[in-house]
Formats: sequence, structure tokens, C-alpha cells
Amino acid sequence: MIQEACNALVAKLRGGVLPQVVIVGKDDFHEIKQVPSLLLVGPALVLDKPKRFLLSDFVVDEPSLTYTETHQPWFYHLDFDLVLSTGTGVELLGLVSAVTAFLRANVALEVPPDGRFLLTELIPMGGLVRPNLSNLRQASGRCRIETVPVPDGYQATGSLITGREFVIGPLGGPGGETVLVPGGTP
Repeated sequence: MIQEACNALVAKLRGGVLPQVVIVGKDDFHEIKQVPSLLLVGPALVLDKPKRFLLSDFVVDEPSLTYTETHQPWFYHLDFDLVLSTGTGVELLGLVSAVTAFLRANVALEVPPDGRFLLTELIPMGGLVRPNLSNLRQASGRCRIETVPVPDGYQATGSLITGREFVIGPLGGPGGETVLVPGGTP
């Protein structure tokens, strides 16, 4: 779900702010080949500790008398540094305004097929100090996609009934006959 959430954010930014949006890793060296551009640096994963449970989910299939067990996913926030790069200061101010308006208008991010996550501005554009080693005009901020589930992939299936034993006749008395169904123990 992390990749799907990242792809949805890039697509939404490309459609709402600027077509040149690229994700780069936190420690990657990146070269800006075209301006204006918006770099999403990250994501940095932050564990949502209040939503971390060591529980399992059980789904029972009554007709086949089986169950499936899965672990509940852990939830992570995906933090991105946003780096706007332009050739002029005027263009930078216009894009800072566009990114800020985008984050205000898009408080939820739809992630197909059935995910919806909050999109939060953590540090407004221009508020994040980053070194600028180029002749470009830059502004930086930080945003977060909140509470993205990350399952561990564990799945186990089993039988609800491992054996059945039927006693025909008086219970506990003499003359009772025990009939075992496959899977039972005498």
C-alpha cells in the first residue's frame, strides 16, 4: 500500500500543481533537469504507535468449517519533503501558492481500490531549511500521508473441527458404543 499511496500523491500533484513531479529517495543525489519542478523527497516512514496492535483477525468459513487467520497491519505515516525549484523568484512565489492551495484543498488522498488517507501539511512551503547548491530559486516544505496500512503477509488456515466423537447409548454407562469420525481420537 506504500507504493500505491506514493503513486496516488504524484498523480494528484501532477494533475493539480505541475507536471514535473518526481519522487527521489531521502539519501539520493538528484539533479534537476527541468524547471519548474517539484521533488518529493522520501518517504520517511513513521510508525503510528497508537494504532499498533499485536492481534490477529479471524475469518470463519462455516460451510467448509475452516478459518483463515491474518495479523492486523501496522500503520505508518509517509513523510515527504517537498522541494520546489524554479528559474525566477516570481515563478517560485506562484508555485508556493499553488502547492499551499493544493494541500488545503486535498485533505484526503484517494488510493485505489479502497484506500483513503489524510494528507497533512507538516511544514508550510518555505519553512523547511534545506541547502540550495544551485543557481535555482527553491522553497521547501513537508507533507504527510497519514495512517497507511502495511500488512506483514502472515496468513494461516485451519479446520474449525479436528475430530468428532459420538457416543451411542447411555452416557458414561455400560453398553455405550463410541463411533469415531475421521480426525478424532479414541
